[in-house]
Amino acid sequence: MRTKKYRLWAAALAVTVTGFTACLKSDDNVTPQRPQAAYVFLNASTYSAGVDIFHNSTKLTNNGPFKFGAIDDYYTYGGTQEFVFKAGGKDSTVGSILANFDSTKYYTMVIYGENPQVRAVENDFTNASNTKVNYRFYQLSPSEGAVDLFIDGKKVDSMRSYDGGALRSGFMQLDPVGTSRLTVKAAGTDSVLAENTSPLYPLQTGGVFTIYYTGLKGTTGDYKPTVNTVISYF
Repeated sequence: MRTKKYRLWAAALAVTVTGFTACLKSDDNVTPQRPQAAYVFLNASTYSAGVDIFHNSTKLTNNGPFKFGAIDDYYTYGGTQEFVFKAGGKDSTVGSILANFDSTKYYTMVIYGENPQVRAVENDFTNASNTKVNYRFYQLSPSEGAVDLFIDGKKVDSMRSYDGGALRSGFMQLDPVGTSRLTVKAAGTDSVLAENTSPLYPLQTGGVFTIYYTGLKGTTGDYKPTVNTVISYF
């Protein structure tokens, strides 16, 4: 899959992807192309098998199941599209999305929960600023209670319980940061649940990011609590 650059008004870091086999854009084609909806897929689910993803019956994950922590981008023409999510390596469907997608929009496709659920979020850039860090926070750990989020030691979101229902589409703004240190604490306490000093996508001015917390409370293996970033405009 071809990647793009991710700053809102100026190119910055390249996207790291896991390797979907389908891609609809090519830098080698100079012919004007139809606009296409842009998606980022994020698997924050601790479902051990991972998921296989199908778009209109075409399998996207031919390199293996889309596992916990995996991120990838994808593009389609506008209109009604169906995405089906099946248990990795099996034929059992764990979720599906059938919706009309706008070719001028950006979407975040989130898989989360111990028993996977899926959400398609249309990213709302109404309040985005090229002089701020634009971010939103998802609490995707089903076994954790309310949490607070800190960026560079400053509390920027508080009392966030598990986002088991609708996920926020808009973004908040933060003054430019010195580093991208992310810390999640149990709400109202100094008990650190997860910290990341080198998130996948550093929080640069003008960028648009989804910060997410996931994992299983009290575990230390593959599904230990973690906080990280994914780009929301690329």
